[in-house]
Amino acid sequence: MVKTKHIPPSRIRYERSHPVISIRVDKETAERLRDLARESNKSLATLIKENLDLQEDEHRKAWSKGYGEGYDKGRREHRVWYFCAICRKRIDLIPNSSSHHAVVKYMEEHGWGHKECHDR
Repeated sequence: MVKTKHIPPSRIRYERSHPVISIRVDKETAERLRDLARESNKSLATLIKENLDLQEDEHRKAWSKGYGEGYDKGRREHRVWYFCAICRKRIDLIPNSSSHHAVVKYMEEHGWGHKECHDR
């Protein structure tokens, strides 16, 4: 009968909460990583965590910037608006707002439609 080595519960918990991630890199990259770890007195895991934090932050900033620029461009190019009947200042029509629904209702009540539909 083959006897299995006893693994303490603490080791089992540690291994579950700290899974191994194995990667392959070229020899030069491996040397650079080891040199940086030694020179900075940090473990490879610490270097990876720091880089992950940096990359996540950069990704969030880039995504937010792109989203914001796209949103602003969409608002500029496709915004629906009308003028106030009293002060003549522009009023932006916010999608699904009460004014948006009022405009839709008005257009339906007054027979607004496609030119082709009216030409039939």
